[in-house]
Amino acid sequence: MQYKGLSLCSMQMLADYMKYDPKNNHKIMSRIKDIISELIENEYIINMYDLSYKEIALSDINKDSMFYVEIPKPLDTLYFKVFDRNVDTIFEYLQDKKLNKFSMIRYYIACCRVSNNDSSIGYLTQGKLKKLVSDSRTIQRYNNILQDELQLIIYNNNYLTPDKHYCTTFIGKWDDEVNFNKQLEIEVSSKGLVHTDKINSNKKRSFQQKINKNIDELSVEELEVLLKQKKELEYSYI
Repeated sequence: MQYKGLSLCSMQMLADYMKYDPKNNHKIMSRIKDIISELIENEYIINMYDLSYKEIALSDINKDSMFYVEIPKPLDTLYFKVFDRNVDTIFEYLQDKKLNKFSMIRYYIACCRVSNNDSSIGYLTQGKLKKLVSDSRTIQRYNNILQDELQLIIYNNNYLTPDKHYCTTFIGKWDDEVNFNKQLEIEVSSKGLVHTDKINSNKKRSFQQKINKNIDELSVEELEVLLKQKKELEYSYI
């Protein structure tokens, strides 16, 4: 299909796509307008037109205005696929959830980007993950939702570097498990990664936090017991 670069939309249409509750309509419309402004500022939208193809400004539209947006023509090497049906699936899921829609969609698109290569597997480093989502617990929740509930991705973050630092989160496509596991094995072997028992890792961290919090109040005997329990929970490698 020939690239045209124009798309017809309205702010109400965008709100409907994202399954927003109409009761919060005013706040939502204001937020959507702000986002369109940011897209224009960053040149992801290069022009806006009315239905007669007359150029208009953002201030010319309201929630019911139908208008065209023009986006830059993508270079062949600078795009990747994000399927509409998968985005719709996420918005459907989030409709009655107290999760940030934009944050989760942004994270999913990042997953699509890193797995868009010949091996169909990629990774997100800890630094990149923190730029996408600040709370590691939220990242883990997104991973669980996208893999276990929505079946859109497959992921693995159960490996450590040889010096016992958590490594990257490996991400692939849901329907490509055999290839994902094969490619993961290659990555693990080439980087010398080691598998970790996360349950024991979390227990070990809990023991350390207990020691740090109560160190001034613990007797020598109590401290020795906690340190012994912590040592017994050293990472297991398989």
